[in-house]
Amino acid sequence: MTSALQHLINVLEERNIKFAKQDITAAFGNDQTRDQIEAWVGEYLTPVSLLTPEELALCVGHSPCRISTNQTSAKHTTHPSGIYTAGRPLQDSELEAAITSIEAGTAALQAQCERMRVQKSALAHFSQPSPSQSRPQGTHDSECAQLTTSLQSTLSSSRQAIQSRLQPIQGIVARTLSEDDSILSDLESRLTKLTPNPTSKSPDETAKEVETLCQILSTYTAREIRARISLPTNLPSANTDTATLRTELEALTTEIDDLATMSTDTQFRKPILAALASAQTRSNNLHVQEREYVTTTLTHIISRLEAMEGYTSHAQSYCAALGEVAAALSSTAEMAAPGKGRLKPLRLVQAHSEIDPAVARLLRLFGVRGEGGGLGRVVIEMEEVVGGFEREVEREMRGEVAGEVAGGYATVMPLVGVVYENSPFAAVGVGGNYGLEGGGGGGGMPL
Repeated sequence: MTSALQHLINVLEERNIKFAKQDITAAFGNDQTRDQIEAWVGEYLTPVSLLTPEELALCVGHSPCRISTNQTSAKHTTHPSGIYTAGRPLQDSELEAAITSIEAGTAALQAQCERMRVQKSALAHFSQPSPSQSRPQGTHDSECAQLTTSLQSTLSSSRQAIQSRLQPIQGIVARTLSEDDSILSDLESRLTKLTPNPTSKSPDETAKEVETLCQILSTYTAREIRARISLPTNLPSANTDTATLRTELEALTTEIDDLATMSTDTQFRKPILAALASAQTRSNNLHVQEREYVTTTLTHIISRLEAMEGYTSHAQSYCAALGEVAAALSSTAEMAAPGKGRLKPLRLVQAHSEIDPAVARLLRLFGVRGEGGGLGRVVIEMEEVVGGFEREVEREMRGEVAGEVAGGYATVMPLVGVVYENSPFAAVGVGGNYGLEGGGGGGGMPL
């Protein structure tokens, strides 16, 4: 026995509803109806949608809706028990919450409508041309000429300032390069000094040579002392013991080598080795300082040259751009010179007769491509842009209002469904479909 079948039987038994167990078991055993009945049990026989036995008894005792089991006289599809029991009645708190939600939605819609009204008035005011904007063509031509003249003067002054800044750059660059050459010559001499000389001896070789010389000196010193001792000396007096003197002389002779070595180490070897180590330390420190100086100087020279190159290229490109803009404006602001055999037409007549070529070129420079109409066409294009913006804003506002209405409708619909559940016009079939009287097995919520 499946869990859904057992759950359905338990629910029916708890509520004292008569049923045929064989029919229900056969329905669950049929492959065509098993999935549908299990889905129905899982949807409608849950603790959320299912009344407790106490609620069922209370609803049966107070509900005015009792439907006969006679299928021919019943207006609705009934439960197998013959009693239709609707859901629990609405509480006052739920009704108040629904009313509060509807009032909040109404207030939000009113605020949204007020904002749309303000935006619509602002767009209407913006789309209406003001009297100050409708100026004659001559005024626009004069303003364009003034603007062109001002731009030309500004560009010429900027170009002159850039050229005046670029003129001393060549002398500064030459002077800097000469200074860099002298610095590089100094660095070359320093690098020559830092380069080790292949003919010079290493510190280890010098120390070995000092050791060898000290040993030779000790040997020769010992030989000299022995030679002096071997020279004929004055004979001792008669009362002197010759054997004792000879013994003492032999004992002193054995210590001649050690004394000579100690004397050589004290006078020559140790001072010379200490001086060599101190000189080597000073030489290493000097080499380190020279290397740091050379590296820092080269880095500074390279960075300065790169900065000068960037500044020069930027100034030249800026000057060239100013020249191109000035040339474009000068070609745009050129006025057609009148012929010698005829008078120059008045400004008013020229403005009304045809568009000034300079004005036309200036308009094309600023993005106005129309050959006729001039600024009027620009006004028309701007009106079209504003109209499109107005339509877009209105469409967005309609969408927001529709969303607010749909949200309020989605909030109210469950409450309406609960209200209609307690009415005698609702019906619940085996498949759990809601419908009105005579509505068949439709799945819509009654309104």
